[in-house]
Amino acid sequence: TLCCSAVLSTAGKQHLGKGKSASNRLWSGSNVTVNGPVPFLGTCDTDEIHCVKVNSLPSDFCTVTGQFNWCADHVGEAWCICGWAYTRYTDAKGTSLNIDCDGTACLPTVQAKGQCTS
Repeated sequence: TLCCSAVLSTAGKQHLGKGKSASNRLWSGSNVTVNGPVPFLGTCDTDEIHCVKVNSLPSDFCTVTGQFNWCADHVGEAWCICGWAYTRYTDAKGTSLNIDCDGTACLPTVQAKGQCTS
């Protein structure tokens, strides 16, 4: 399982982002596992977990956060990441990520690290 993924019913309708196709999804039974791409409207507010929008996913994000390397195909892309993964990455690296504050739904998470405060 992907620890930063959302499971959607295939019967449900949801925008998965411009240019996202079935090849960006992992099929599992009657559910679709989506790896956190930015929704069509550009805001990471479709669930409470994938609420931090990075403008550019770093190449070492999965390694630093202890996830399997789903990131490899998405380096440099805007992405909705888990709040816990944002915290783990910034704590481990001692640096901030390039955050889209307007697209981040859980501002207290990033504000606690000194980002999106103004």
